[in-house]
Amino acid sequence: MVFKTNSNYYLYSKKKNKILLIHPLLAYIIKTKKNLKDKNKESNTQEFSEFMKKNSLSRQRLNFYLNKYRFLKENGYFDPMEIKERIDGRYTGNIIKEHLPNNRHIVFEVTDACNLKCKYCGYGELYSGYDKRKNQFLSIYRAKTLLDYMASFWNSPKNFHFNKEIRIGFYGGEPLLNFPFIERMVQYAKRIRLKHNYFTFGLTTNGVLLDKYIDYFVDNRFHLLISLDGDKECNGFRLFPNGEPAFETIYKNICLVRKQFPEYYEKYVGFAAVLHRLNSVERIYDFFKTHFNKIPGISDVSPFGIKESTREAFNKIFVKMSDSFNQASKQVKCEAILSLIGDTVRKVAELLYFYSDNTFKSLEELLPTSRKSNIPTGACAPLNRKIFLNVNGKILPCERVSSSHVLGTVTENQVRINFEEVARKYNHYFDQLADQCLGCYNTRNCSNCILHMNIEKDGFKCPFFTDQEQSRKLLSETMGFLEENPELYKKIVREYFLV
Repeated sequence: MVFKTNSNYYLYSKKKNKILLIHPLLAYIIKTKKNLKDKNKESNTQEFSEFMKKNSLSRQRLNFYLNKYRFLKENGYFDPMEIKERIDGRYTGNIIKEHLPNNRHIVFEVTDACNLKCKYCGYGELYSGYDKRKNQFLSIYRAKTLLDYMASFWNSPKNFHFNKEIRIGFYGGEPLLNFPFIERMVQYAKRIRLKHNYFTFGLTTNGVLLDKYIDYFVDNRFHLLISLDGDKECNGFRLFPNGEPAFETIYKNICLVRKQFPEYYEKYVGFAAVLHRLNSVERIYDFFKTHFNKIPGISDVSPFGIKESTREAFNKIFVKMSDSFNQASKQVKCEAILSLIGDTVRKVAELLYFYSDNTFKSLEELLPTSRKSNIPTGACAPLNRKIFLNVNGKILPCERVSSSHVLGTVTENQVRINFEEVARKYNHYFDQLADQCLGCYNTRNCSNCILHMNIEKDGFKCPFFTDQEQSRKLLSETMGFLEENPELYKKIVREYFLV
């Protein structure tokens, strides 16, 4: 497939999975499907002559690019992909079980209680698909049981991540409402002997109670992620249950942390902002840069799991990330780009990874027997990147999916995971989507989670299906973006891939 930016022509070969910079004449030859035997035909000669004259090209240059076209054709650059090359993803119970030794992130839902009532909360009135919130606390015994279970895998010979951190995260609700659980789990984790790894700790918090416990987090080098959407007006959807704004309390606590523990603040404190109709990418960046000298991560209000009865209310809150980013000033865009933050940068990094066989994220991918998987959609491999344990003892792929997607359960003294059943479930999902994925031009670069799709619905059509013209537009926009920001390419390569 040939595509063009404002400056250059490119060829993307699906068979080779490579993007090549090409000359306009070669692009012309490819697009008109010329080959060596065509060049003697009178009509084609006339077309070439007109093209060469218009672009001041010599006969010698024409022959050079005809030979180049033949070389690419003979070496398979124009061959179609076989079905197994496009989608061959299948799981077995053993494959999923072998994910566990290299899973380096466990998140505990410390409590489903919260001291705020944010209007766009994923567990709030706009959404369905989550367990009913009952102001429960996670059992310390369930959490210890899961940690012991995972330690046996981390200490096995199948753990390939030598001397790498394993992050234990605490999530909510608001996890600081159950601070004793956090203390006990940290103390327990520190007593576990890991042969190959070491624990670090992280907490996602709304910041309301941060002043009470900051000394503990500093002492234990917790990575804090504080949720805040900008200034007081931008933060207008984050309210106390009585309807009062929470901004002043959170702002005061952040200032306290920065003043009392400046080194800790610089190294361990980050921010997460939600984009909605009360703020914008520009306002969020300006606020955090001015007041906290930080660049936050920004996400939009989740469009998944919305009740039909609340669709209208959701639409009044939701703002598309790309629209707000495009409206931001050039300076703000540059800061976002160079900080490798934002939806645009993520998509560029994913395209460079999935549309090239020359980029690798781990040493395992360099092995001759390894290759990038052709699993349908961008769903994470189950139990591979993260394990999320909710207050009801359900093991979920992460905190962002419906509680119906259970991978296993944890009791007071046992972890129950039927690996074959998990494999069967995911393979069923893949089968439901396979036909659509086969015809999609974005199959390799898909970043959409299969667990966010209502694939069991009759007549389901993937909302992210991409045809050839849409794919050409995507490639053109992405490569054009890199041409305009050449420094981004080097930074992405350094930060995302092996170098």
